[in-house]
This record gives sequence, C-alpha cells and structure tokens, in this order.
Amino acid sequence: MRTRVLVWGQRLFAAVGRGPLARLAGSSGTGVGGGRPFLVHRRARVAETTSRSDWPHDIALLATSASASARRELLAQSWTEIALMEHASIAAFARFTLQLLSLGAPPDLVERSNAAQVDETRHARVCFAIASAYGAKSVGPGTLRIDGALEHTSSLLDVLVGVIEEGCIGETIAALEAAEAREHATEPAVRKELSCISRDELRHAELAWSFVEWALRIGGAEACSAAARAFSALARQSPQPPPASAEDAALLAGGILPANVKAALRDEAIETVILPCARRVLDRACAREGREASVIQQREI
Repeated sequence: MRTRVLVWGQRLFAAVGRGPLARLAGSSGTGVGGGRPFLVHRRARVAETTSRSDWPHDIALLATSASASARRELLAQSWTEIALMEHASIAAFARFTLQLLSLGAPPDLVERSNAAQVDETRHARVCFAIASAYGAKSVGPGTLRIDGALEHTSSLLDVLVGVIEEGCIGETIAALEAAEAREHATEPAVRKELSCISRDELRHAELAWSFVEWALRIGGAEACSAAARAFSALARQSPQPPPASAEDAALLAGGILPANVKAALRDEAIETVILPCARRVLDRACAREGREASVIQQREI
C-alpha cells in the first residue's frame, strides 16, 4: 500500500505541477472515499436513500448471481453509502462555485469547479448502479438538506479552511482510496469505474490545492496563518486503527476498503502526501512576502 500511496502522491504533485503549483514536483467506516464531503457546521451531510430507478444506470456485474446473499447485501449497503457521499459532493462543489464567484476567483477555478460537479454526478450514478446491482433493487438519493450550508462560508478565510478540509484532505484521500480499492476489486466493471473515479478525484484534489495557493497569494499573512493552523490540526490527529474484520476479504473483492485499510491508507496519505505538500505551499507563500515559513507541526506518532 505504501508504494501505491507514494506513486499517487507523485501523480498529485505532477498534476498540480501543470498549474500554479508547478514547483512542488521539483522540490473511518468502510468505503472508497466518496468524493468531496459536504460539510455543514463541520459535519458531513448526505441525503436519505429511496427506491428509484432514474439515478442508477445499467451495469453488468459478473458475480452478483453467484455470490452469497449476505455478501451481496453487505456490498449493496457499502456502495449505497459511497453513492450518497458522491451525491453530496455535487452540493459541495455547487457551494464552492458560489464561493469562488463571491471571492472574485479566476475563471479557470470556476470552470474546474463546474466540471467537478459533472464528475460527481456521474460518480453518484455509477455507485448507485453498483449498489442496485448487488442489492437486486434500484436505489437512489432522496432529498438533501441544505439549510445552513452557506452560513459562515463567505469570507476568504472561511472558504480557505473549508477547501483544506474538504479538498486538500478529503479529495486527496478519496483519490488514493479509489486507486487502492481498484487493486483489490475482482469485478471488471467495478475496477473500470474505480479507475475513472480515482483519476477524477485526483483532478479535484489538484483544484483544491490550486485554490489554496491562490487564496494565500491574495490573503497574505492572515491566510497563511489560518492554513497553517488547519494543517497543524491534521498533523495532531493520530487515531487508533480499528481491528480487522471477518468481512474484510469480501469487502475488498467488491471494491470496498475495510475500515482498518482505510485508516492505514489515510495515515500514509497524511504523512507522505498531504503534509509535505502543505509545507511546501506555505513555504512558497511566506517566501513571496519575505516572511518566515509558517510552521506546521510534525505528525504525532
């Protein structure tokens, strides 16, 4: 796993290297990420599930008829949870587009945010389709509450911290989780979709990091301090991973990362990808203003 995380970390650095972060390249439940979380008052929000056939599209899974019903039910439930998170990601990017407009952001960032909404819509439909195939019944999203979604999210610092949490952390980990899940999935159709999702989430992570550097350029010392605090809070997190489960093998074969695997991957991603990237971005921002680098605390092990 560590090798794959490092490889995908290098791909992230290379991806952001096409934009404003060019010099970077030179210097817990189960699931597969679920895209950018839709956080309202720092809590992830998703819709309820309902029986409907317009969201999932047809997908052929080879093993659904031969699999034990308990395994199919487990995978259907897990893929439904992921689909709901992907569905909520549409709202997260819709909000981000509004925030970009309110901040007078460059058109490139707005275009990429709009494109990400389209990506997340496709991800949600694919994941609902996989869940429906395993569960042998159509499932889709119900209504999604948006009350409070725009409260305390309009200032540059509010948006910056939110993008760090939802994008730099959430999307980066989502890309790595999808790539890791693909390595274990046995269904060709699931492997294909996970490949697409991981590539899309990588672009979304690139967008988040690009926004952060833009925000640091226009926000100055106050923005640098806020970003350093947000990343330092991440560095202080060191939760104990959950134990392995008897269901882990079935989950992995179905393209789902068990909780203990997700926890280990998240830890690797924070240590080898997110925090090094954050330190370099902040160092560059401080250097532009002739200030000392904003210190991000070392990870507590």
